[in-house]
Amino acid sequence: MVNRNRDELEQQLNPFSIMDRAIGDAPQTVMPDNALVKREDGALVYKQFVLSATALAIPDGTDEAEWQDVGRVLRGMESAVSWWVGDWAVYANRTWKATAKQIAAIFEYEPATIEAYLSVANHVHGMIRNHTVSFSHHRLVMGLPEDQQRHWIERAAQATPPWTLAQMREAMKGSIDPPERLMPEEIKGDWSYLRSLDSRPRSPDERNQAQIKIDRVREALNEVERKLWED
Repeated sequence: MVNRNRDELEQQLNPFSIMDRAIGDAPQTVMPDNALVKREDGALVYKQFVLSATALAIPDGTDEAEWQDVGRVLRGMESAVSWWVGDWAVYANRTWKATAKQIAAIFEYEPATIEAYLSVANHVHGMIRNHTVSFSHHRLVMGLPEDQQRHWIERAAQATPPWTLAQMREAMKGSIDPPERLMPEEIKGDWSYLRSLDSRPRSPDERNQAQIKIDRVREALNEVERKLWED
């Protein structure tokens, strides 16, 4: 996997190229007003807005409602790209045992970014995902059983308006403990300590001790995830 042509892979993962190929292959018939349409020069057009690989052209006279409208489209595209990259990384992980660090190195991503996308895509099934709420909403529930994932995602999506991330986090507070289910027994003490931390100023020694516990928890969960996807 890591020996594949880098330029080819980079082009395939580029979100604009993905959308460009998907839209470009679609039959061009009568398009609804809110369609995302490919122009001959490769740019994408949404209503009066033009999206190129390096810019969003906003015409003079665009009002606030129109500006918010295209913002919602961009937000949805951003969330979609997170899922695409996540599923792409999951495939490499399952097929070639590629780690998040190896995948990230190909495209000069931060390893933590790929790890986050991969983890959420691994743990949240496609049938549970809901485009009404963000990728980050799904990240909040990724450590839960599927029935609880579905419960919280549906509650967030069906609210009027849909819950913000902060509202969902507040609603979940005290009801569940997402990471606890995945915690090995030997580090549950570290996790309990970290959860008990308040916002008061801390000495360098206290910060160092907390960081040691954070690293142990992170390492243990990474190991749990690795074992989860072993054949």
